[in-house]
Amino acid sequence: MLSKFEGLITATALDGVSRIFGYVHLPGTQTRIAVGLDEKEVLVRAYRAMWTALSQLGIVAVLVLLSIWFGGEWLLMQPIRALANTAGRIGRGKDRAHAAELPWAAEIVPLAVAFDDMAAKLSAREQELRDSNAQLRELAQIDGLTGLANRRAFNEHLMAEWKLAAKLRQPIAILMIDVDFFNNFNDHYGHVQGDACLRKVSGVLMEGTRVRATGTAGIIEAELPPSFQRMIESTRKPDFAARYGGEEFAVLLQGATLTPHCLSPSGCDKGSRIC
Repeated sequence: MLSKFEGLITATALDGVSRIFGYVHLPGTQTRIAVGLDEKEVLVRAYRAMWTALSQLGIVAVLVLLSIWFGGEWLLMQPIRALANTAGRIGRGKDRAHAAELPWAAEIVPLAVAFDDMAAKLSAREQELRDSNAQLRELAQIDGLTGLANRRAFNEHLMAEWKLAAKLRQPIAILMIDVDFFNNFNDHYGHVQGDACLRKVSGVLMEGTRVRATGTAGIIEAELPPSFQRMIESTRKPDFAARYGGEEFAVLLQGATLTPHCLSPSGCDKGSRIC
């Protein structure tokens, strides 16, 4: 203490207790005033204050982290998840709502607007693809000259109707039609008139299928129960006409048998089943 005017020292007092002494010089004298505190008590208080401060700092840090987490969850993650769910619903065709109209945070609105623009473009592309597919299906199944089904479509329809007729035990028939002397007609009058002739024949076939669809739709076996007859009538479709190739046509008839029905006895050739 005498070597300095003031300071702190740790010393063991005469009573054997280790104390921390703080001292200061009295001006104009050689005297020092010293105050000693029990070192253990001082350290206990210091440790207690230190742990209290660390605990408060930890609590503040946890609260800050929780605030950041909840704020990010509510302000950022939830809108992003909702936007992703909306994108999934729109992608599956289950939702056509505009994302920008939903209650987003201000930071998410530009993203939602951009998403709406992208969804609109995708919807337009999807509609164009549907239209193109429809045109391709039409080109693949419709004869461009006559407007009737083509041979491929007729074969597919025949297979489906054949299975249905076998399942319901319903008669089915096919008309194979060939235009006589068509090549001579085409060579004499030209291809334009030949095409008009084929369209004329296809118009007659179309009209015939409509007439038979609105009239008696075929022969139903009398021994079938009325409920089964009604089921057959409900499943029967109009006759299916197609251009089979060149000047050949085919007509698929449901519920038709080979039994001839003539307007008069003279309308049938003797020994023939064709009227």
